[in-house]
Amino acid sequence: MCPEAGTPHQQNWWRIIQAIAKLSEQGRNVTQQAVAAVSGVVQSTISWLANGAWKKLSKGLLGAYWDFDNFLATLTPEERIEVSAVAHEILPSFAEVCQDDPPVLLEEVKGVVKAYGWRVVGVALRLTSEEVRVKILAAVIGVLPASLQAEFKEVRQE
Repeated sequence: MCPEAGTPHQQNWWRIIQAIAKLSEQGRNVTQQAVAAVSGVVQSTISWLANGAWKKLSKGLLGAYWDFDNFLATLTPEERIEVSAVAHEILPSFAEVCQDDPPVLLEEVKGVVKAYGWRVVGVALRLTSEEVRVKILAAVIGVLPASLQAEFKEVRQE
């Protein structure tokens, strides 16, 4: 199947994901305007889609905090301890145990977000290993419709 077989909403997501990947590979800033220019999806639609958990999760997975060092300085001592535990113990453990079951892995990550909040989990995603981030991103891809998963596999094989 091809992306064109998806719903308009799925097609927009596909174009946006492809644009983010392309911009990241090129070392360019991933802004809504840049994604709109590359994807052909209007910026207002990207803004609407970006307001939610995907924005927060993708920032952590892609390490896209604009001023990360200054952001780290705003963490309380308790948050620093939580970040360390989430980044170096909790997420790696879930990524290893649940890697063959994407929905379960995402539920576990969701539970971590509920327990610690996006602020802690976002920083932890940035600080955890690339291997763990890749496993979580693979889980996100794993719950996408089969047509979109097939496209990711084709891109990976190229």
